[in-house]
Order: sequence, then C-alpha cells, then structure tokens
Amino acid sequence: MEVIEWDVNDPRETVNSLDEMVLMNNLVNKLNKDDFDTDEIRTKDAIAVCKIKLMGEYNALLVRNMEEYLSDAEVYVLTWDGETSDGGNMFRLSALELLKIIDGSIFSNSI
Repeated sequence: MEVIEWDVNDPRETVNSLDEMVLMNNLVNKLNKDDFDTDEIRTKDAIAVCKIKLMGEYNALLVRNMEEYLSDAEVYVLTWDGETSDGGNMFRLSALELLKIIDGSIFSNSI
C-alpha cells in the first residue's frame, strides 16, 4: 500500500508536475475521442490527472493495488477540507470519477 501526497510549494514536485501534465493532456485527448475504451486508462495517467487537477486542494491518493490499467487497480482518492480532524471523503478512483475530476464536477454534490 502506498500513500501519494503532493505539495504545490515543493520545487521538486513542480518539476515532476510538468511530466505529469503531459500524461494528463494525452489522457484527456484520448478521452475526448468517442471510440476510446475507458478500460484502457493507465493507472499512472489517472494518478497524474488527479495530482494536476486537484493541486492546491487537501487531497491524497491511497494505492492499495497498483496495476497497469485503472480498471484493474485499486486506487482511492482521499479529500478533506482544512484540518484532517474535520473529516473528509474517500472514494475509489474509476473512469467515471476520473471524468468528474477532469470536468471539475467531482465535488459538486458534496456538502
């Protein structure tokens, strides 16, 4: 099991995010094609999308089972507002959840 966190104030993370931005853009372009099979989403690309799109928020990823494709992997997104003692949400990252992260609607139903 691995926990992935990211800090927008860390210069090394900023350099790494440039590589991740390329992965994210490639995946977003693929998802825009009508014939793209969401079972072909690579886990590392999905993680890159989460790190870029959720940058600046209070988030982390819990990777329970890393596989090449997201459909075979077990990755959870952990979110919280402000202090961790206030609680937060956890959901399994799937193609549908990833699409919501990309379009910015992932937290629209949260209270």
